[in-house]
Amino acid sequence: MTQVEFMERRGIDFCFTAAGVIDAEGKKIEQPSIGYRKKISLFWFLMSLGNNIYPSTIMIRRKRLDDMKLFNESPKLREGEDYEFFARFLKVVPGYGIEKELVLYRGHSGSIQERSVMRWFKNQCNLQKALYQTKSFPRSVLLIRFLRVYYWTLRIGSIALFSKIKNKVRAV
Repeated sequence: MTQVEFMERRGIDFCFTAAGVIDAEGKKIEQPSIGYRKKISLFWFLMSLGNNIYPSTIMIRRKRLDDMKLFNESPKLREGEDYEFFARFLKVVPGYGIEKELVLYRGHSGSIQERSVMRWFKNQCNLQKALYQTKSFPRSVLLIRFLRVYYWTLRIGSIALFSKIKNKVRAV
C-alpha cells in the first residue's frame, strides 16, 4: 500500500514511513527500522527527543499546510527545524506511520547528526527555546521534556567519562 492509499483509506492528514540505515559505503546495517510508530501523539513525540519521523518520508495534506507556518530556519535550529515543525504540526493532527522502509538513512562523517554529548545538549536547549517561543505547548510538558534532555545528557556523559577513565586505567 502506498502512502497516498494509506491516507485516503483512513482519512488522515499526516503520515510517514520507517527508514532503514546504511553506512557511508551504502551497505545496509541490519537493525530494526527507525522512525516507525503506528500512531504518534504530540506528547509521545516531545518526550521521545527525536528520531521518530524522518522528513524524507512524510506526506501532509496541503489543506493542513496552508494553516501552518513552515520551518523555523533560525541558524540555531539547523539540527532541529524539522523536529520543531513536526511538534507544531502534531499539536493540530496526529501522525500515522507505515512500517515499510521507503528511504535509507546514511550515517557519515559530514552528517549534521550530533557527535558529542555537549553539542547534542546545546542543540536540545536551542530546540527547547524554539518550542517555548511558539507558545503552543504547556510549560509543564516542556519542563518534563527538558528534564528528560538533562537526564540523558548526564547519563550519556557519565558513561563516556567512565569509559575514558577505564581506558586510562587499563593503559597504566
